[in-house]
Amino acid sequence: MAEQSIDEEMEVRTLIEADESKRIADLREQVAGLTQQLRELTQKQASEREQLVNEPPKLPEWKSPWRRCQCDNSLPHVKNRVNNTVNPAFAAMALPDVPVYDYAQGKGFDEFLTSFLMKCGSLNLDDVMLIHSLCSKLGGQPRAVMETLPQDVREGTFEGFASALMAKFKENESARRMEAYIKLKKLTPSTNITEYCVELEQPLEKHTRGID
Repeated sequence: MAEQSIDEEMEVRTLIEADESKRIADLREQVAGLTQQLRELTQKQASEREQLVNEPPKLPEWKSPWRRCQCDNSLPHVKNRVNNTVNPAFAAMALPDVPVYDYAQGKGFDEFLTSFLMKCGSLNLDDVMLIHSLCSKLGGQPRAVMETLPQDVREGTFEGFASALMAKFKENESARRMEAYIKLKKLTPSTNITEYCVELEQPLEKHTRGID
């Protein structure tokens, strides 16, 4: 019985040692794999650092909203009439201040935007500052129209903001024309031809006020 017990104990020890040997072999294999991955990663990083030293990354050319506006057909194109030897910033400072734009019908917005870009566009301001400066020059109904634009438009690019504002002015103008046309169609001749002419002129005068 004692001899059998010793044999069983030896068998158990042999199984335990074999299991430990297998686990050690598995761990060594895992360590070898991780070491190889670390070596490859180190070589890759060294190669990337060497490439950056030899060839610095080329950053995309930054264009100010002013330069982008000149290339965008949706906005008025302003020709550069400033002498190339003069700093554009000083030339812009010499221009008169842009007056507040408050035309109810959106009349002359193209000219206003051109004057604004000539004054502020060459200062290399970012989109946020340009939009803020343009909003500060809007008054009356144009400012109310501006406040109806979606927030993502008001916080987006200057080109998108200006284009959306122009589209909104045209949309309101079409609505006013339709309103004047409907009022005109509803007019009926009165017994007094003079009174009828006065009634006929009222919607037309209201619609065309400020256009001439």
